[in-house]
Amino acid sequence: MSISDDLKNKSPEELSLWQAGWKPRSEYDILAEKEWQRRFMLEQHELDKYLLKQQVKWMKFAAFIGFIGILIGAIITGIATLLTTNIQATRQIETLKPIIQQQTVLPASAPPLSTISKSSLGTPKKK
Repeated sequence: MSISDDLKNKSPEELSLWQAGWKPRSEYDILAEKEWQRRFMLEQHELDKYLLKQQVKWMKFAAFIGFIGILIGAIITGIATLLTTNIQATRQIETLKPIIQQQTVLPASAPPLSTISKSSLGTPKKK
């Protein structure tokens, strides 16, 4: 087993005590520093993986909320369009009613509609 493998298996307290037993910038001190860097990088990697998983989860949630918003917006737009169209049609009918009534008023000299029979309207000729 090499020294670096032995350092990997030590607890942080054991590694600190082992490093303290050597002169600064000696080869063993440098090995201990490299082990600290390796541990830090490994810890940082685990934290990055966790954060990335959380980001993906929240991005999916935000996409879902956006999709729901689009659906609600489309439904509200459809309902508003129908209501507006119905209101406009009703207004047009209300403005056209007097005109239609004026055009359908029979002159005073015309006979009442109830006295007009189907036979007086004429029958289509057969060929």
